[in-house]
Amino acid sequence: MTKSRGRHIMAIDDKPAAELYNEWIGGSLTERLADGGNILADTTMFPLGIDSGNINEVSHYLLVHPDAITPEGGLSTFAEIEEGTRIYSMCGEKQRLVDRAGRVASMAAASLPSGIDSLAGGVVVYCGGCMLAVGDRMSQVSQTVADSFSDKPFVGCFTFGEQGLILGKNVHGNLMISAIAFGQ
Repeated sequence: MTKSRGRHIMAIDDKPAAELYNEWIGGSLTERLADGGNILADTTMFPLGIDSGNINEVSHYLLVHPDAITPEGGLSTFAEIEEGTRIYSMCGEKQRLVDRAGRVASMAAASLPSGIDSLAGGVVVYCGGCMLAVGDRMSQVSQTVADSFSDKPFVGCFTFGEQGLILGKNVHGNLMISAIAFGQ
């Protein structure tokens, strides 16, 4: 359980948050623990997760991106975590971030009332943290969206902190990818 206030996690299971988080992610922040500071690039593939419920007996998690180690040994995050919330250590892979945008765009296009054949174009919101993590593979991300939208026009933006619908609730989270498809 967490001891937190807003976007600051002071402790997890009665241990300093940064110390325990560092253990969870294999010690990759050990050299940063003493001085603290920005850890954004180091943590994109290791977000925190909050259990948001189940769909067909599969757990869904709201992701929260740690961005800094505080002087007190806590974690600053891009989303709020309520006091007492159980958080989970999550792990991602670059290839999954490349592929995910195309899958999300495909689902948006398929949800059009007249189906994908009525697709006129779309909008894709891709997390800025994911963009930084993918780096030189962003052209592949763009291509997966273009393929999913059948080469119809689309516009994309890169945000830090996203809004999305999880299990019927609008939430603020991190490391999200979303798409809107417009029909003819």
